[in-house]
Amino acid sequence: MFDTLTTDRLLIRPFRMEDSAGLHARRNHPDVARYQDWVLPFTRERADRLVAELVAMDGPTVGEWWMAIIADPDDTTVLGDVAVNLTWDGRCAEIGYSLDRRHWGHGYASEAAGAVVDALFRASDVVTRVEGRLHPDNPASAMVLERVGMRFEGRTRLSF
Repeated sequence: MFDTLTTDRLLIRPFRMEDSAGLHARRNHPDVARYQDWVLPFTRERADRLVAELVAMDGPTVGEWWMAIIADPDDTTVLGDVAVNLTWDGRCAEIGYSLDRRHWGHGYASEAAGAVVDALFRASDVVTRVEGRLHPDNPASAMVLERVGMRFEGRTRLSF
């Protein structure tokens, strides 16, 4: 669906095997993991397997989570990742994101999520809805979704 996206401050690119160590570290940080649904500890072997699966994928695929790296385009520092899950035969896309704790509060999540939402609508005549789900105790993530044009529609109980 898409290879690499660029914004004013970000490069959003496919995962590479060398991204495994950063994913491992990011997913094990307690602040990053607090509102996510992965189980800690997130082992290095699990990170390696996930990155290998992502490298083998050719962009978002119906029924599977696909992730891309969020990086600084100038020095290629990895800031985090953004994820897409296509459902309903590709008509609906759920997005997610996680950033290294050191990069919170700079608008990177909103910029990356917005670029991915735009790309999903541009690259596909099939995607008609993009949604995001978040833990109710995570208002910062709610603000990210609002900044990219989403609006609150409801709550799911005990969803994860």
